Order: sequence, then C-alpha cells, then structure tokens
Amino acid sequence: MTEEELQAKGMYFAFQDQNASQRIHDVIQNIDLRAINREKRRLIVRAAFRIIFKR
Repeated sequence: MTEEELQAKGMYFAFQDQNASQRIHDVIQNIDLRAINREKRRLIVRAAFRIIFKR
C-alpha cells in the first residue's frame, strides 16, 4: 500500500486491530432470533392479507 492509502484507510475501517472475528462472534451471539422470526411472521401475514383483500 502507498503512504496515501495507509493514511486514508482510517476513513474506511473503523477498527485497525486483530479483534474483528471476536466482534463478529459477539454480534452473532446477541442476535434475537425470536424477534427476527416474529418480524418475518408479521410480514408474511401482511402480504397474505394484501393478496386476499387486494389492497
């Protein structure tokens, strides 16, 4: 990388360490799957009502 690219990388990357895998793991562990499933169910029901009642 050129010196200019090295200086500019701070604009694109929030972190410059070796802990990316740990941060990704932590985020995945904290995902509330029940909330995601609940949201998907809600969207499916809304879509079905739109099809049935042609809104």
